[in-house]
Amino acid sequence: MDATKLTWNLDCDKGISRVFYDVVESFEDCLNSSDSNCYCEKPMGGSAYILRNELSGKDHTISILKKDEMLTFSDKDGKLTHGSSLRDYSSTHFAQRLRFLYGQSDLAPMEAQVSSMPLSDATPALLSSSLIFYKGSKITDGKTALSIDLIKEENGKLLYPTNAPALDAQGKALSKSDARPCSPAPKNIVRFCVHDPTKKYLIYDELEGDVKERPIVIRFAAHLPDSAPPAPTGIKAQDFPKASHSVFVAFQASPAKDVVSYKVYIAPTSELLSSQSTAQLSTSSQVAMRAVRADEAILLDTPLETSSCRFDYRKACMFKAGKEVSIPSPKDSSEKTPLYTWIQSNGEAMFALPLFVEEDKGYALSVTAIDKAGKEIDNVKQKMPITLAVSLDDLPPSAEGVVGILESLSSQYNADEKSLTLPSLLPPVRNIDNSPITDFSEDSGYVAYYRKNSPIIPTEMDLLSTFSTIVQEQRGTTLVISLASTNPSPGDSYYLVIVAQDTSKNPLPSSFTPKELGTKPQLLTIPQSP
Repeated sequence: MDATKLTWNLDCDKGISRVFYDVVESFEDCLNSSDSNCYCEKPMGGSAYILRNELSGKDHTISILKKDEMLTFSDKDGKLTHGSSLRDYSSTHFAQRLRFLYGQSDLAPMEAQVSSMPLSDATPALLSSSLIFYKGSKITDGKTALSIDLIKEENGKLLYPTNAPALDAQGKALSKSDARPCSPAPKNIVRFCVHDPTKKYLIYDELEGDVKERPIVIRFAAHLPDSAPPAPTGIKAQDFPKASHSVFVAFQASPAKDVVSYKVYIAPTSELLSSQSTAQLSTSSQVAMRAVRADEAILLDTPLETSSCRFDYRKACMFKAGKEVSIPSPKDSSEKTPLYTWIQSNGEAMFALPLFVEEDKGYALSVTAIDKAGKEIDNVKQKMPITLAVSLDDLPPSAEGVVGILESLSSQYNADEKSLTLPSLLPPVRNIDNSPITDFSEDSGYVAYYRKNSPIIPTEMDLLSTFSTIVQEQRGTTLVISLASTNPSPGDSYYLVIVAQDTSKNPLPSSFTPKELGTKPQLLTIPQSP
C-alpha cells in the first residue's frame, strides 16, 4: 500500500456509529464539565452533517437505560453500547429512547424525535436538529442537588421533552439567552483513522446490515498527556498610587484555552521563587500565594491605567479604564481583592490584581496558570516569569477638620507681625482612605500653601504644586503662618491651603489636590491699616 495515497482523518465514523458517538460525547461533555447550571448542545442535522456521515434516508434509534447510578446507551441491536456513571446526579426528564429520522434528500433537514417517558406507544416529543442536555445544581436545606436532563429549545425558551420549562438554580424558567454553555473538560484521547480512497471493496457492514462498496478503514486512538498551561507573559508590577501596603500585578492571559484560574506567588527575593517547584512554593512559609478565578474577573471597557488615580469621596482611587473605575487598595493580607481584565487591541486578555504587601520592602512576584484538571507548571522544567515590586508610602493624612474654616481669616491677621494665627489646630486621625493614622507626629507637622493676587480664583481641584509654600510655625494648638516674606499690602488677596503631613512627607504636591485631602482654599484679604 502506497502511504502517500492514504487519507488521514480525525474521525471516520459514519451512519449509526456516528450518531451514537455524537449522542454519547454530548452527554459525557455535559456530565464531566466542571461547570454547573449550563447546557451542552450538539448539532445532529443539517445537509452537511447528513451528507458527510451518510445519513440520508436513515432511521436510527438509540436506547437509554437508567439502572441505579448507571446510564447505558445502546443501538437497537445492542452492537454499540456505552455506560456512564451518574454518580450523585439525578435525572427527572430523560428519554428512554432517541429516534433520529433523516430525510431522503441530501439537502433535507434532519428530524430528531425523542419518545416521552415511560417507553411506550406515547407520542414522541419533537426536538430541533440539535441535541441539548442541561446540567443543573440547586441548594435545598443546605444540600446541593445535582441533575442532568434532556431539554429542547422552542422560540428561545428551554423546555423539557414534556414541554415543562427548564428551571435554573433559583427555580426560574430558563431561556437560551440567559443560560450559558458548559465548558467541556479537556480530552486527552484522540481518535483518528486512515484509508485509501482509491480502493474500494464489497464489504458487509454489521452495524448497517448491508453490503456495499467501501474502502477499508483502519481506526486508531492515541492518548495525549494533558500538559500544564504555559505561564502568563508580560507580567509587570508597580506601586498602587495614593495608598500604602499595596502593589498592582498585571499579566497577559495564558494562551491555553482551558485555563480556569491563576496563582500569584509573592516572595521576599526572586531566588525563593526561581529555586523551588510550584508545589513547594504553595506550602512555603516564606511565600504568600493568592489564587483567582479568570471567570470572576471584572471586565473593563478599555485598558486599566494603574500608574495614577484620582482620590474621591468614596475613599478609593478612581482609575481610568474607558470610564473611571473605583478600586480601593487592600487593607490587609486577608482581603480578597477583585481581579480585573480587559481585551487588548490584539484580541488578547490582560489581567490586573491589587495585592497587599509590607511597606517600603522589595518583593518578587510571579504568576502561573491553572487548567480545568488542576495542572500547573512545575517551575523546574518550565520557569515562571518573575518581576520585582516595591510598595511606597504615598498615602497622606486627611486634612479634613484639621484647621476649621473661619468666617473671616482677616480677623486672625496681625498687621504688625504680618502673620496669620489659626487657632484650634487638631491633629489628623485618619488617612484619606479612612484608615487609622500610624505615621503622624507633631514633628512632621503641617504645610501651608498659598497663592497671592491670583488672576484666576484657585479651586479645590488644583494640584498643590500650583501653589507656593510659606513659612508656618506650630505653637501648641495654634498654627502661625508668616506672610512677611511675601510683602503683604492692604487689599492683597491670599488663597491658603493647610494640610497635615506625615513622617514620609506626604502628600506629594505634584500628586494631590485639596479636594482629595478633604480641604479647600480659603481666602485671606489683607485688611486696610486702621
